[in-house]
Amino acid sequence: MEEKVLVVPKSKCFFKIGFNQIPFEEISSLIKNEGFYLERGKAEYDFNYYQIIPYVIVKKDEQIFYTKRLKKQSESRLHEKLSIGVGGHINEVDAEIHNIVYLGLKRELSEELQPFSHSEPVFAGSLLDNSNDVSLVHLGLVFYVEAFDDVKIKEVNKMSGQFTDLKFLKSPQIYKKLESWSQILVNNM
Repeated sequence: MEEKVLVVPKSKCFFKIGFNQIPFEEISSLIKNEGFYLERGKAEYDFNYYQIIPYVIVKKDEQIFYTKRLKKQSESRLHEKLSIGVGGHINEVDAEIHNIVYLGLKRELSEELQPFSHSEPVFAGSLLDNSNDVSLVHLGLVFYVEAFDDVKIKEVNKMSGQFTDLKFLKSPQIYKKLESWSQILVNNM
């Protein structure tokens, strides 16, 4: 059976393009009232919906964890791109609608990163971008966690990762390699 992912109709979204600092209650209400599950294959190419994506920025002191998506990763449109966010789709397995974003976020962290101690996730805002086909069908929910120990990639055949500073991420040769969501967030840091 095909994976189903949480979506909301674009017609019900009230966010502007870019990074929006909004209360989590607004997102939660939208999901509770308008969210439903759609087959991922359909959702990836149906421009009437946004797939909800928890997007977690892992920080440690003044450093930011970034990853490079390798060619073995499933989303070919993002191969070789750099990202400051860890995350992914919310699935039916994430269950309870009132807490679904946090459950999906924690599942995604555990799938992509080795277990590490960190602060509770802090919601920062929503993220919309219409610059490419991937972003046109995704609504990012940006969270921060503070790492208390080392962070390592779990699936090293799909991505690599390490901590760096904001100056490095803003350098022209690196910035142009960042996926669009990461560029928007780096510009807002």
